[in-house]
Amino acid sequence: MGREGAFVFVNYRRDHRAARECVARVCEAGGKAEALRADVADPRDIGAMFSRITRHAPGLTILVNNAGIAPAAPAFTRVTLGIWNRTLATNLTGAFLCTQAAAQLMRHRRGGRIIFVGSVAARRGGTIGPHYAASKAALLGLMAWGVQELSPYGITVNVVAPGFVETTMTAAAYHTPAARARLAAQVPLGRVGTLEDIGAAVAFLAAPHAGYITGECLTIAGGR
Repeated sequence: MGREGAFVFVNYRRDHRAARECVARVCEAGGKAEALRADVADPRDIGAMFSRITRHAPGLTILVNNAGIAPAAPAFTRVTLGIWNRTLATNLTGAFLCTQAAAQLMRHRRGGRIIFVGSVAARRGGTIGPHYAASKAALLGLMAWGVQELSPYGITVNVVAPGFVETTMTAAAYHTPAARARLAAQVPLGRVGTLEDIGAAVAFLAAPHAGYITGECLTIAGGR
């Protein structure tokens, strides 16, 4: 979205270096950006973050809910209450609170884009665990409600659902060429997804020409 000249607020929780790199890339692409530290599982942090956003850019137009954690616990019996609560606090409650804050700003200007980054695990279960699948499935419910409530204000609400994507969070699954090859073999297109693949889908839904697309879950999984 930096290529389209957007001012991008980059939220981070701990990795300030990665946030700075993201800001630099947005600026190199022609946009402007600022890094904001906030733990989306903490309502106080979200309040402070949106106060800063409102002071700098009262005309917020796009929200991408992409904060997420994925502690591996691939069985009901391995999911502790701590894992469950921590995962839902970030993946679901954080997305809800950010959407709540953003929707207030977008309603006033009568327009905007809200995009949730979900997962194919929402419908297929996946391999991380029931806590992760449940947190991502719930985003579909938030999307459905958002369409119902926010459409009269010109706000679209959609979900992008990645499949296998190579990120720092999933690095353990791709630790050897053999492991990467096994995963790629499960994808009809023959490769694991990239951050650029997901970013392109998000940018498409955020663009002006996607203004009549809402309530959709766009799967980005190479045909899997």
